Amino acid sequence: LDEYHRILETALEAGYVVCSVEESIRELKAGTERLLVLRHDVDQRSPGVREMATVEEDIGVTSTYYFRLSTKDPLDLRITQSLGHEVSLHYETIADYAAENGIDNSTELFQGDHLVRCGERLACDLSRFRVETGVPCRTIASHGAPLNRQLGVANRKLFEALPGLTAELGIEMEAYDRSYLGQFDCYISDTQWEINDGFRYGRHPLEVLQDQVPRVMLLTHPEHWAFTPRTRLRRVIKCL
Repeated sequence: LDEYHRILETALEAGYVVCSVEESIRELKAGTERLLVLRHDVDQRSPGVREMATVEEDIGVTSTYYFRLSTKDPLDLRITQSLGHEVSLHYETIADYAAENGIDNSTELFQGDHLVRCGERLACDLSRFRVETGVPCRTIASHGAPLNRQLGVANRKLFEALPGLTAELGIEMEAYDRSYLGQFDCYISDTQWEINDGFRYGRHPLEVLQDQVPRVMLLTHPEHWAFTPRTRLRRVIKCL
């Protein structure tokens, strides 16, 4: 968390606009040149959600927290919303649908009306999320479940298969939209801290910001940043 604090401070000192995914849509349209977008995928329940949100509030920036239906802890939702962060759905529709219907290969998935039914399911899941949380959900993001890897089909493929889905759901954007991500100069994702100091793709955020790379997307998973004592002990033993 001290390192996360340093990353945010470094960005602000270097003149970056630091913001959420939803806010970044407007910043990109306005032509903002130095931009650091903070996106958190809450794949697991973790004290990291509240800890990272608090660090951001202390620094004076906002970010995006995408919750799975299974990780939307009421207190986490309430705290992140109260601190002004964007909260929305981390959906895994294709994986859920395939598991419930015994589909284990992409050939079967693309036959018949399975994808249409997946689109209908996503609409229901998003409506439920909006009702239960009271948030507008203007952007959403795909989650990569193990079954997605087995099928070889990402959940975001729904938007390619169903062109009218964005309008139907009443959202501005799916966070993996190529036209959106194509506007960034660097995309960084975290990983377990024993791998490359906790970051994939070979670069550390501090290095990127110090090099003044113009537009940066930083994707993190809060469970990699703060741990319960039991989880910390388990991770240390695993690393040793």
